[in-house]
Formats: sequence, C-alpha cells, structure tokens
Amino acid sequence: MSENFLAEFIAACVGTGRNTPVEMCQMAESRIKEIDQEIKKIEILKGEKTNLYAAIRQLGGGRAKEHKEYRYIDFSIPEDKLAEHYRMLCINICNLIDNNPQGL
Repeated sequence: MSENFLAEFIAACVGTGRNTPVEMCQMAESRIKEIDQEIKKIEILKGEKTNLYAAIRQLGGGRAKEHKEYRYIDFSIPEDKLAEHYRMLCINICNLIDNNPQGL
C-alpha cells in the first residue's frame, strides 16, 4: 500500500467525521463490501460474454460481425446429415424444452 493512499484514506475518513481507528476500519470494511459487490457484477458479465461467444460459435458464426447473414435450417434434412453445430443446437433446444415443462 502506498503512503499516499493511506494518507488520502485517513483524510477522507476525517472529512466524513470518522476520526477513530475503529471508525476508519469500519469505513474500509464497508468499502471492501461495495468493491466485492461490483466484482461479482463484473464476473457475471464476463460469464454472460463467454456464453454469448459460445452461442455465436454454436450458431455457426465466428466473431460477431456488424452485418450477419442469417442461415435457415432446412428441417427436412435428417439429423445425421446436419452440420455438427446445427445438430448440437437442435439437441440443446430439445433438451431445454424437455427440462422446462412449465415453459421458459
């Protein structure tokens, strides 16, 4: 920890009326909890980002592009003749429906 940080933290504590070491520690602990909550939010967003990239790959795309041409699945093609990513997409959709009988 830098000396500047500690001096600035103490000054901020005194500026808000927290003058004792106990009160300053409570303020630090409170800020740590706030930081932990923000980190959790970021971790959730990182997970969502990873899932979105996986969805793009499973849908047959590379990296997301500005102008994406949509591809339609010909449902008359037998499952064993589908491209692997389309076959897995169909299986995942069916599993999602089977595992959520009450609806999504």
